[in-house]
Amino acid sequence: MEQAPLNVLIIEDNSGDALLEEIALTEQDFPSIVRRALNGDEAIAYLGSAPVDLVLLDGILDGEPGLEVLRRIKTDSARPDVPVVIVTGSERQRDREEFLANGAAAVLYKRATFEELVRELSALKRFT
Repeated sequence: MEQAPLNVLIIEDNSGDALLEEIALTEQDFPSIVRRALNGDEAIAYLGSAPVDLVLLDGILDGEPGLEVLRRIKTDSARPDVPVVIVTGSERQRDREEFLANGAAAVLYKRATFEELVRELSALKRFT
């Protein structure tokens, strides 16, 4: 039986990072359908109008911190139960703890190479 695709919403304002995440998802051993939002407002609207199984959220968006978007998803969206995985360039332990304390399912770090990103995203299999 064919596995149903994982509906992934990438919230990322950097088009290069979003494209790398999308391509890295195609390298996984689970199928996925990927959509993108540029900011928190777009993400909240999308969560109310389409199926989403998993959110990949940039930790630092222009104009709105990723932590604030996470809080909005968990309190103001149609899908407060959706798993949100933070993808961030910050390796500060305090940032990681704050994301997890506010409902993030996991925190992944932006990597220097595509291969490292593919490896990091393989952890998402648990959400399928």
